[in-house]
Amino acid sequence: MLITNTTKHKISEGKAVYGLLNAVPFTGFWTVFIGRYLAEANREIPVVLMIEGAEGLRNFEEIANAPGVDWLLEGAVDLSQSLGVAGEPFHSSVQDGITGLAETCRKADRHFCALPRNVEQLAHWRAQVFLLDEAVICTSGVHVQPIS
Repeated sequence: MLITNTTKHKISEGKAVYGLLNAVPFTGFWTVFIGRYLAEANREIPVVLMIEGAEGLRNFEEIANAPGVDWLLEGAVDLSQSLGVAGEPFHSSVQDGITGLAETCRKADRHFCALPRNVEQLAHWRAQVFLLDEAVICTSGVHVQPIS
């Protein structure tokens, strides 16, 4: 898949296949062998995809099972527009799609991130822990709160 192929560093025989631009000290390039640095970065930097459209919903099983994808999160407001209910992120078609996405993530052993937009949704996703083994709830799109 193009997205996951372009988000990870290419490593061949301990060297980058193509160069790194503007290497600076805070990256660790000057203190760690670059092959090791790139391998660690590939393990530690997640690939996070946001499902924001009807096409994404139609294909989320394939997306969730794509090699290299770590996380999926929902984009309910954009999704509502794509589903013909613009500005209605709480519409049943949007919420049903998001629930299906969460279930698919669980089956595909991918992380899922819910973006609750009110207290009721926060309570809903906290109650769904059985669906979301290692999920998080992102509140206000900024703070990430692990579910426990």
